[in-house]
Amino acid sequence: MPPRLVPHLALAAAVALSLAAGCDRARVAEGDATERCLRCHGGDGSAAPPRSARGATATTDRGVGAHRAHLAGGRIAGPVRCEACHVVPTDLAHVDGVAGVAFGEEARRGGAAPAWEPDAAGGPRCAGTYCHGATLAAGGAATAPVWTQVDGAQVGCDGCHGAPPGGAGHPQGELAGQCALCHPDTVLASGAIDVAGGHHLDGRVDVAGGACGGCHGAPPATGAHALHATVPAGASPTYGALTVLEDLSPAGGPAHAFGCGQCHPLDAARHMDGRVDVVLAPDGAPAGTLKARNAAGAGYDAASGSCAGVYCHSSGQEAPAYADAPAWTAAPGALGCAGCHGNPPAYATGGPAAADANGHLGLSTDGYEWGHFGGLPGPWHTSKHGGGWSPEEDAAPITCQSCHAETTAGAGPSGFYWLDTTGTYALPGGLLGYGCSSAACHGGAAPSGRGAVAPLRHVNGRRDVAFDARAALPELPWLPAAPDRPTRPYWVTHASPGSIVFPDPAIPDAVMEGTTLSLHLGSARYDPATKTCSSVACHLQQAQVTWGAPHTGWGTCGTCHGF
Repeated sequence: MPPRLVPHLALAAAVALSLAAGCDRARVAEGDATERCLRCHGGDGSAAPPRSARGATATTDRGVGAHRAHLAGGRIAGPVRCEACHVVPTDLAHVDGVAGVAFGEEARRGGAAPAWEPDAAGGPRCAGTYCHGATLAAGGAATAPVWTQVDGAQVGCDGCHGAPPGGAGHPQGELAGQCALCHPDTVLASGAIDVAGGHHLDGRVDVAGGACGGCHGAPPATGAHALHATVPAGASPTYGALTVLEDLSPAGGPAHAFGCGQCHPLDAARHMDGRVDVVLAPDGAPAGTLKARNAAGAGYDAASGSCAGVYCHSSGQEAPAYADAPAWTAAPGALGCAGCHGNPPAYATGGPAAADANGHLGLSTDGYEWGHFGGLPGPWHTSKHGGGWSPEEDAAPITCQSCHAETTAGAGPSGFYWLDTTGTYALPGGLLGYGCSSAACHGGAAPSGRGAVAPLRHVNGRRDVAFDARAALPELPWLPAAPDRPTRPYWVTHASPGSIVFPDPAIPDAVMEGTTLSLHLGSARYDPATKTCSSVACHLQQAQVTWGAPHTGWGTCGTCHGF
C-alpha cells in the first residue's frame, strides 16, 4: 500500500492555516504554484523532495528517494513530470498524510502495468513501468529499481535492457556498443543518449538507418558470401532483395551480387529477429526471379553446409536439372563449369527450338559426337584444333567465348582465347572420346592461365547468347605460317569449302587466306524467341540455324558446304 505520513494534528492545522491563502484553489489559476508546494516539501526552487513533507533530506528516506533525480533529468531522459507518478493536487484535499502514487501515461506506455511496491524486500520500488524497460523483456538488470537507491547504478544502458539486448537481432561483439548505427535518432555517435532529441523513452522503439554494413559485413566475411553477394561500388544492398548483378550495376562488377532475398527470407519481419534464416523455397518469390525457379523443396542442410534444389546451381534450362552445391565453406574454385551444367552441356535435345533444345553436344546418326566443341572444321568432324588430324593441320578453338562472350572473362596463356581444359566431349555410347584434358597439347596438366565467367550475364535466369565481336586476330607464335596465316579469330587450315568461292557476298565475315579459312562473327545474330542463329560465318551457306536441330548426316553437311 502507499506510504503514509505520521498524522499530527498540530502539523496539519499549521499546514492548513499556512496554505489557506493559496492551496484552496487550483494551482494553475493564479500565483506561483511551486512556491505554494515548497511550503510543505522540496527546496532550492523545486517542489520535489528533498525536503520531504516530514522534513527528511536523505535519498535513503522513502519520502525523498529519487524525486529530484526524476525531475532534474539525466543521461537517459529529460525531466519527468510530477504527473508521471502522482495526481498533482489542486486544493487542500491532498493534505491527508498519504503520499499517493498514481502512475500516469509515461509509466503506462506500451501496455505496461506499473505498480508501487513500498514494502518490497530490497527496498521500496517501482515495478512494471514502461520507463524502466518492463515492456521490452530484453534482459534489463534493474527493471524494478529501488526507489531509495540514487547512486546511478540502476540507470545504465543495461538497467532497462541488455547492452546490447540479446535475442532481438541486435549485433554482439565489436558492434555491440554502436547503437547509433540503427538508432541514430536516439543515440549519439559517441554512444550517449540523445536526451535533447527526445526520442528515448518516447513510447516507440525508434529504428532508422541500420545500413547492412553496420551490423555485419556487406557481404559478411564468412563462408561463400563474397562469391555470391559482393555489392558493386555505388550500390546498396537491401533486405529481401531478389536482384542480380545487372540490376545493381549494368556495367558489371567483380563478382556475383545476388540479393539477400535469394537465400534469406523475403519478409522483413524475420530480419533482426535473433536468427540467421536460410530460406531457399520459392514460396512468395515473384515469377521470373531466380528464387522462383528453385525447386519446391529447395533447402539448406546445416550439417553438410550445402544447398540443394536451387536454380543458381542447376543446368540453367527453362526446366532446370538441379545440381548439388559445394559446401558453403568450401574453398574458392571448388566449383567448376561442370558443377552446375555439363562442360559443355550434354543433355539430350528436345528438338529444334524446344524448351529443352540443345546443340552444344549430341550424337549423330552414326554414333559420333557432334556439336560446338574444340574447333573447326565443325559438326561431326573431329577437331583440327591441337593437331588432332595431323601435325600440319590446326584450327582456332571454339569455346564458350565464341557464343557467350558476355558471360566469359579472361583468357588462357595466349591472352586471346578463353581456356578451360576441363571440358569433355565424350558421350555414353559415342565413338569420338574427345576432350581437352586428353589432347596432346594440354596432356591433362593445369594450364598456366585460364578463363572464367563474367558475373554480369552469368546466372541471371536467361541463357544469353552474345557472339564474339572481335574481328582481328593478334600475332600468336603457333599460328600457321604465311601465306596460310589467318588474320581473323576463327580459322581452320586446309579448308574444303565445297562449291563456295570466296569472297562470297553472302558470307562477308569469311575469307580464304592461302589454304586457311579465316572468319569472324561480327554479323552473327541470335533470336531467343525462335532460338535461331543467323549470319554465323562458321555455318557458311547455312544462313539460319535453329538451336537443337539434330545432325542427320550428309544432308546436314550440305547445308554448310553447298554439296
